[in-house]
Amino acid sequence: MNTNFKDIILSEGYKGNVLTKDLPKELDNTLFTLMHMLGGFNSSDVINFARNANYRELRLLNKMVDDLNLYEKPFNKDVIKNSSRYRALTVFLQVIGDSSNINEDYTISRELPEDLDNQLYFLSHYIGGFTTSDVGRFSKYITPRKIKTLRRLLNRVPSDQYELIPLAGMYKSIYESHDYQKLISLIVGRLTEAPIGAQDDDVATDAYFTSYVKPEIKEQIFGYWDRHGLCYDCLKYFNIVGGDTAFDNVADVVYPLLVIEWLGGVEHTDFAKAPWVETSEMGFERLRFKVEPVGFDYLYDESDNFGERGYSCWDIRVLIDKDGDLGFPVNPKYVDNYGDYIPFIQDLFPESARNKLSSHRNYTEDQYELIESLWEEYDPYVGDLASSFCRVEVVLV
Repeated sequence: MNTNFKDIILSEGYKGNVLTKDLPKELDNTLFTLMHMLGGFNSSDVINFARNANYRELRLLNKMVDDLNLYEKPFNKDVIKNSSRYRALTVFLQVIGDSSNINEDYTISRELPEDLDNQLYFLSHYIGGFTTSDVGRFSKYITPRKIKTLRRLLNRVPSDQYELIPLAGMYKSIYESHDYQKLISLIVGRLTEAPIGAQDDDVATDAYFTSYVKPEIKEQIFGYWDRHGLCYDCLKYFNIVGGDTAFDNVADVVYPLLVIEWLGGVEHTDFAKAPWVETSEMGFERLRFKVEPVGFDYLYDESDNFGERGYSCWDIRVLIDKDGDLGFPVNPKYVDNYGDYIPFIQDLFPESARNKLSSHRNYTEDQYELIESLWEEYDPYVGDLASSFCRVEVVLV
């Protein structure tokens, strides 16, 4: 029998909202029907969701229901129930409906940085492989090195709730990925050493680095640079030779690490010493800003052996004049409600988007477009250690 979901709804003869009046009638009736036919959530989950959800989350719920394609003929109960999209819907209802998280910055453990705590909470529910109890136990023995390893792994997988929801059809692929399996191993205690490319406080403890540059050779290189100045080509004098590939471990990881250590940290690079700059691009009127490095992130390329491709990039801080504004054709004092007027840059980067080092994926399209434009203005100052950025902190000064 080719059952139609619309016929099921009509046969129930709903006269109005069944679960809660805080949701539109059609959505309320649909969720009530799914709850009884497919399960995975209960009436309390829906009621609490409606009470806690904001406008964006309500729109997302509507889209998640639409994406189930319930009105396709025939209505295949088993296919929908076992789909990753339906699982994402049930988790979303329960996560937002969990009143214990309302007005709480932390969801699992205050031993972890807040952003990592939240990301692990969402991953434990949407992707799985570990539980919040596993994260709680892991956090009791957290160290700065483990935090660094954890952050590196989370930067390589989708981990923000609003990033995960559109990927509902890809949860299995995410779970099976090499990086996510490493994350599971780290949380549940099976990962006994830092993942490939994990950055230590001292590169001398980096096993991959020392396979290219022995400690005694490093001292000889530094002595040569002390006398003759920095040079990449002179590494061949010490039998350190890179390959002829688009990404090369020697040129793109080993050399920058050597330079940064020889200089005494990223704060002593030419990039860090670059001046403040002004731009009138993108409609701004002489916007003052400065881009500076706060760290160097990398992964050795092991694609020949393990399939992982390497990368190297800067973690950056973007300092922007808090009074930065667009070039208005008229004085903004003559705009209505001038007392409520704030410069455009403060509107573009509200407090929630400032003063925290975060993956570029966590910024809106408009925010990222400006960050990328300011980064390009700094191209003459960045140097040859890395030509791209990964994490960003925006500070209005």
